[in-house]
Amino acid sequence: KQWKYTAQRLPKIKEKYDVAISFRHLDIDVFYVMENMNAKKKFFWVHGAQKITEEEIEILSPYYKKYDGVFPVSITAKHNIEKFFPILKKKCEIAYCVVDSNEIIEKSKEGRKFIENNNEETILFTIARLGEEKGIDIAIKAAKILRERNIQFKWYVAGEGNQRIKLENMIENYKLEKNFFLLGNINNPYGLLRSCTIYVQPSRLESYGLAINEAKILGKAIVCSN
Repeated sequence: KQWKYTAQRLPKIKEKYDVAISFRHLDIDVFYVMENMNAKKKFFWVHGAQKITEEEIEILSPYYKKYDGVFPVSITAKHNIEKFFPILKKKCEIAYCVVDSNEIIEKSKEGRKFIENNNEETILFTIARLGEEKGIDIAIKAAKILRERNIQFKWYVAGEGNQRIKLENMIENYKLEKNFFLLGNINNPYGLLRSCTIYVQPSRLESYGLAINEAKILGKAIVCSN
């Protein structure tokens, strides 16, 4: 409701467009594009797979059905949005995230890299926001098991988020300070991705694992959640 009324208070765009696209579907964007923009066609993009409450369905339905089309980024995202909004089934068309493989390969040559260790130690790498849905806490628990089994490894995570303190405490409590490292945001993580042993994506929820796609481009072995 707050997003809906905030959009109504924002200025309307006077210019006329061929197409207007709502970048987020569970945010102010969906209201703003429909009410404040003048365009021949209007679409919204779905990058997510999450539960939607009855109240949200009631508020969003009148807006969603006015849109000319919906572009989920994966089969999972398509099934999710159609589950809560059956009225969209005929409007949904999957539009996978486009990844420039040449750009990823070139960036991987420029970015910082893990030092070669002659295969004595496995280097695990994860690119993820430090949020609950990305499952870094699951990774830390897995790291504890690896260490208990006397497997030689180091696990690095590139990304930042609101779970950092919780994760740092877990690392300390499990005595993984020499095995598990939170690197924070890295502008170009592709050199690290290229030089790791295994790329790991422990997410609880992904509508489309972009980093997994990038790991495929660089020919990495991948471990990911279902």
